[in-house]
Amino acid sequence: MIHGEVSDFLELARARSIRRLDHGILIWILAMGCGVAETWVVTPTGDDYASGSAETPLKTLNEALHRAEMRPAGAAEIFLKAGKYSVAETCVIGQQHASVVKGALWIHGEVGAVLSGFRNVPVGAWTRPDAATMKQLRPEVRSHVLALSFEALGSGDPGHLCRRGFNLAGSRECPPALLFVSGRAMPLASWPDEGSVKPGKIIDAGPVLIPDRVAEFYKSGGTFEFNSDRLEAWAQEKDLWVDGVFGNPWEWSFNRVGKVDVAKKSITLAHGEVSGLLSLEWLKPHFKVSNALCEISVPGEVWYDYQGKRLLLYPPAAEDSWKQGAALSWTSGPLIRVSGADGVKIESLVLGGARDGLIEMRDSKHVEVTDVRCGLNGGDGLDAEDSEVALRGCRFEGCGGRGAILVGGDEATLRPSLQSADRCVFVNDAWWGKIYHPALELHGVGQVVSHCIFEDHPHMAIELKGNNFVIEENLFRRISTGFVDMGAVYFNLGENPLRRGSIVRNNFFDDIRSADGIRCAVYLDNATAGVRVEGNLFRNIGQGPDHWTVMVHGGGYNKVSNNVFLDCPLPCETAFFLATWGRNMVPDYEKKWQAAFASPGAAVRLQAYPEARDFMSEDHLHQPGIVFSGNVTLSSGLAPPNAGLRVKGGSLEQVEAHGNIALPASLEAIRNLQAAPNLSDSARLILEHWRSVR
Repeated sequence: MIHGEVSDFLELARARSIRRLDHGILIWILAMGCGVAETWVVTPTGDDYASGSAETPLKTLNEALHRAEMRPAGAAEIFLKAGKYSVAETCVIGQQHASVVKGALWIHGEVGAVLSGFRNVPVGAWTRPDAATMKQLRPEVRSHVLALSFEALGSGDPGHLCRRGFNLAGSRECPPALLFVSGRAMPLASWPDEGSVKPGKIIDAGPVLIPDRVAEFYKSGGTFEFNSDRLEAWAQEKDLWVDGVFGNPWEWSFNRVGKVDVAKKSITLAHGEVSGLLSLEWLKPHFKVSNALCEISVPGEVWYDYQGKRLLLYPPAAEDSWKQGAALSWTSGPLIRVSGADGVKIESLVLGGARDGLIEMRDSKHVEVTDVRCGLNGGDGLDAEDSEVALRGCRFEGCGGRGAILVGGDEATLRPSLQSADRCVFVNDAWWGKIYHPALELHGVGQVVSHCIFEDHPHMAIELKGNNFVIEENLFRRISTGFVDMGAVYFNLGENPLRRGSIVRNNFFDDIRSADGIRCAVYLDNATAGVRVEGNLFRNIGQGPDHWTVMVHGGGYNKVSNNVFLDCPLPCETAFFLATWGRNMVPDYEKKWQAAFASPGAAVRLQAYPEARDFMSEDHLHQPGIVFSGNVTLSSGLAPPNAGLRVKGGSLEQVEAHGNIALPASLEAIRNLQAAPNLSDSARLILEHWRSVR
């Protein structure tokens, strides 16, 4: 939910919205839509043999698309009345539906129009478990737990639990059918119920992920000691998994248990971990056992037996009313695919219930997605590749993977993608994929993200891979809630120093902190270069003197300027890691830098970024051009030294620092700041809220 100053911020952003789509997606669609040739109305109680008029509507979107394909040239409209439309087969929109020759296509819904990949669970389908299963349950839950056979939902493949986690995208499988009750995914039965536990002594580290030895990685995993009275019960489980981190803090893993050895008090994993099992204490390895029949103990917990095509559930409520809202995500997805089309507008629809993604776009032009809600699925919300698309006023909430992915433009020529997200909301995504599944992922050139809200994500909010991105006037709150060493806006571009030119400006970052590790606001990681971070307001970022707000991690020509840091213990750190702990990585970096400068299009980018022309001859250990200037730090407690700048692996003189001030966070200081002529409206709004709660 959006409350208080957050809703005010969004309204302000709407009022100040700047049209940046110079390519004119909206104008194109409106122009093609003038004088709509034909309109088809669809309703869940319609008839696909009817005419499709308001009086005799169609029943399915696919039939309406078939009519649109067969129409003569001219713009067309498909209008979905309120109601749920079960989508068992992807609705494909192609060149035959929308093109310069055929005309534009507008698909929009009445309030309450839902495209669903869910299969509802019949109320009478819940039964008592069989006697053998009952014996494996804890005695105290046996009278509560109910069973569901997937056969009660009809035919189809429910899939299976599969390996997932850090750096495993190449082996990614479609998520299985998952149980939702009243729009909430039921958690896997796990132990412990709260928090996690540490693995014991490493007996066998197992294989690491090496490109030419992938088969070995998936054939078997490592072994660690674990002394628990639960081992005997776990040894009886047929599909037991672990959910946690066994290596570096960012290497989250969902790995199947290959063997539980009760006598040796050990657990062997079925697959390898990316860096093997690591035992260094500072890495803080931790895990929980997951999908354990014997560990059903909390209302809402579910255990899946995909081989037996059934599940068991400890009902989330004592009354039976929850049964009315029980459904399984079933259609593999996507629900809508736009491929090769030109001139499509999708508006005012709700999509959910797919096992994987919801909307997919490929090689399409002049596409607008407005006021669409995506969520309650196991994969991504929207995936657009090589497609000109504008997202406006959309909401991505509860997507199991990324909320949206925008891939476009040409890095060799710096041709912009013509992709944007404006006034969108991203909330509680990546609940299934968890790590390196940002709310919004950008690849390519020139995507613009403006006036959006990002809240409550386990890892990063935005990940950027490419050139010339613009991130402006967005709100970021409670990001990286599940993992450490991460930022709300995250760049990791140092292997290619020609990937630069992005700007992060006039945004609001709030409440990104935790006592158990660093979560920052803007992270320019691993020698990322040429990014401007300016005019932002940062509040309550980090909880200790070592918790930075903006990290410039070794890259040159990064500029952090004219920002306001309110109650942030360490506003900015410049860490020349290649001069310290990363010194042995320099040769490998230099090989990749040489390849980047020899790549097609290097000359174009050197012309666009003249500061990069001397890169190969510059000091790579202490890259130049780092600026920290005109920033204001306001602290309710002790003010950070050097007006908020800390340098590691070098000296303060290696950063161009000037015009920065540090003041107590008093009402007078806030009033003076509000009077500054160059302060953005969004910053004024947030500072006013700070005053109102004091």
